[in-house]
Amino acid sequence: MTPQHYVAQKVFARLPDVRIAVLFGDPASRDAVLTIHALHAELLDSVNQASDESVAHARLGWWRQELAACADNQPSHPVSRALAPLIRSHDIQLEYLLEMVEGAALDLAPTGFENLEALLLRCHRLDSMARIICAGICGYEDHDTLRFARSHGAATGLLQVIVNAGEDYRRQRLRLPQSLLQRFEVPPAELGGKHSSPALRSLIKELHQSARAHAEEAEALLPAGDRYRQRAALIELRLAMAHLEIIRRRDFEVLVQRPRLSPPKRLWLAWRAARVEEKRRRVKSGSANTLTQHSGKH
Repeated sequence: MTPQHYVAQKVFARLPDVRIAVLFGDPASRDAVLTIHALHAELLDSVNQASDESVAHARLGWWRQELAACADNQPSHPVSRALAPLIRSHDIQLEYLLEMVEGAALDLAPTGFENLEALLLRCHRLDSMARIICAGICGYEDHDTLRFARSHGAATGLLQVIVNAGEDYRRQRLRLPQSLLQRFEVPPAELGGKHSSPALRSLIKELHQSARAHAEEAEALLPAGDRYRQRAALIELRLAMAHLEIIRRRDFEVLVQRPRLSPPKRLWLAWRAARVEEKRRRVKSGSANTLTQHSGKH
């Protein structure tokens, strides 16, 4: 199996929204974007699939060494072997990759996340950094695109915390902020149940509002001139917003059934978003040609 085949299988199995989004993105940057998301998945697996915290810390320590070796063109892991040439061709900074590792390591704090701000820091260091790297791969002209990537990462990171709340608890991981658990008087053990109490739904609603606010902020921040190049990220964001809408319609119940888009619905939403961006590009291109013709006449 080639490194790129490994990367594709990793993303396709774990990240269906990313899988669909990149299909409508720039083919030239598709493999590189998939590689960054595969690294993101590997780091989360290092935490989630470890038998205890010491093993998780050891795995993340190995990734720190592996990424440093990757930057020196001496990779060993399939994801690193796919990543090594991208570091040179796309000028990906090692410190950005290591920041993703540190973001994943925050999941291992003994007391979890003290408050929403601490959870958002984790989202920014892990999820936002992955999107910032991908934004650079796809290309941008306006630095507000990096602000878009940061808010996009916060929104998708919070979404995953919401939808995985029960599963995380069963893995002995608690990502819901302690301050919210205390304010809404939600015992962590409730996350291991099959139904959400009104208190837990209120807690999820507050996280949902934060995720939605970051998603809307991201949408507003993306400059018009960079929208088409960033269309894969924009499609992923639209899919995240669709997941958030499912959660709202279920009255913030996340323990009974994970909110999921059906494959046809996911594909249709992605196609529609891509079609809108293609129309925007054509209108912009036509307007530019008209201006050029008029200036030529004068």
